[in-house]
Amino acid sequence: MSYSEKNGVRSYHDGREVCVTRDAILLRRRQVWIRDGRRCQCMKDCPSHAGHKCNRLLAITVKIAEETNTPVAHIHHRKRRGMAGGARDDRMDNLITECGFCHAGESF
Repeated sequence: MSYSEKNGVRSYHDGREVCVTRDAILLRRRQVWIRDGRRCQCMKDCPSHAGHKCNRLLAITVKIAEETNTPVAHIHHRKRRGMAGGARDDRMDNLITECGFCHAGESF
């Protein structure tokens, strides 16, 4: 499969992007967190959300989370590996910010 790579992000011919370096992963994580207003975007159909976003304020790093007594942000892939033909996709529109509680509950 052909791809081009720039700043640690591989762009494939089918439109997928994959962050392949630690710096690229951290930058994409921060971009998603900022885009989402630093809040959990989960809207699961469960009693704790009742059709609304979780909306917990989240910290970008564990260190900041500890200093501010705020949960740390998790970045969730909407379309997981295997669901996208077995291929990872780190495009911005496939990523959302979630708190650890919501991210851990992805299986329900």
